Parts: sequence; C-alpha cells; structure tokens
Amino acid sequence: VVALLMAIVLPMYSVGASVAEISEESRELSAAIAEIEAARADLLKKKAEAELLSKRYEVKAPPLGTFIEQEARKQNLSLNQVVDQPRQTIGEYTRRGVRVDLRQVEIYPILKLLEALVNSPHAVAITRLQLDRPANSETFTVQIGLTAYDRDDETEDSPSSRGGR
Repeated sequence: VVALLMAIVLPMYSVGASVAEISEESRELSAAIAEIEAARADLLKKKAEAELLSKRYEVKAPPLGTFIEQEARKQNLSLNQVVDQPRQTIGEYTRRGVRVDLRQVEIYPILKLLEALVNSPHAVAITRLQLDRPANSETFTVQIGLTAYDRDDETEDSPSSRGGR
C-alpha cells in the first residue's frame, strides 16, 4: 500500500514542482520581454532624435554675418559691427563664428531676433549674449555671438578619397 501510495504521490509532487518551476520561468520571461519592449521604444525615440539632429547638419549654414543681418532686418534692427571669428575644426565638424553689436535697441525686437536664430533650420547656436542698459534709458546695447557647426564631408577631390598623400 505504501509503495502504491508513493508511486502515485511522488510523480504528482514532481509534476507539481515542475509546473511551479515552469510558471516562475514564464513570469520571468514575460518580465524580460516587457523590458525589451520598453527599451525598444526608447531606442526608437533616440534613433529618431539622432536622425533629426543629423538632418540639421545636412544643409550648411549660410555666411553668419549675412544670416544674422537678414534676421535683424526682419525685426527692423541694424547691426553696428560684425566681426567674423576664426574657423576651428573639431573632429568632423568646422565651427564658424561671428559677433555682432547692436546699439540703442529695444528689448522686444532683440528677443524676436534671438528666437529666429535659435529656431532656424541650421545648426547654429547663440554662444554669447551681452545686454547693457545705460542709466535712465529704455534701450539696450547688445552683443550677440553666433556659432555654426558644419559637417566636414569628404569630397571626391580630397586627398584621403584619392588614396591619400
């Protein structure tokens, strides 16, 4: 009788333990799949952001002095002085810069100019902003530094694409 009982109970216990083990593995796998799905969404978002950023570098920014002067004219502002900064190569990018001075300007047109510069489709950044307001005055003297980053794409005429020398 005991042997018969053990022959029935022991396999049932073994099957019950196996089912519990499989159930636990299933929960762990479900959790892992959920993490992978969450990571996939994050990766797709990061990939889209990287593509958007890359597209910003596809079109080279126009000459900065001309660009900022055109944007300033749209706000009825005139530039007093435009000074180009030296170019600098940083990895696969070239950084170009310009500093402009505006005198006796009201704040609202300056804010609209800054907004237009920041929202331009080009890879530009405002790297300097200095506002000075003389005593008893409603106008400002402003200095803006604008920097553009251009991707250095190799052309067919470059030495490295011809076998280098």
